[in-house]
Amino acid sequence: MTNEGGILGTIRLLKNIAGLWLVQECRRTWEQEGRGYDYSTLTEMAQRAPAFIGIIDADDSRFSIPGDMPNRIRAQCDESGQSVPESHGSVIRTVLEGLAIKYKITPKTNYLME
Repeated sequence: MTNEGGILGTIRLLKNIAGLWLVQECRRTWEQEGRGYDYSTLTEMAQRAPAFIGIIDADDSRFSIPGDMPNRIRAQCDESGQSVPESHGSVIRTVLEGLAIKYKITPKTNYLME
């Protein structure tokens, strides 16, 4: 949760969600391994991957620091007894589906206070 200042002295209470940081970190990891994908390619790979191999909690604290995000995503799926995404496209699809679910279930906290 965070407070965001607005115009005329208003403050909004917001709930932050990890977002596309997870995709950025996967991409950075793969670039370091010599696999430089642009975002269009990652999107196409994710579209071709099977749906809902695993569902991650995008707010898990292990995802908040830079590093080997693909292996962290695989680890969370494995630890929770789910199938583990193996291909790069499956990892990205798992991230995007996990984010979509998180956005859907997160309460809409957008209160204006004066």
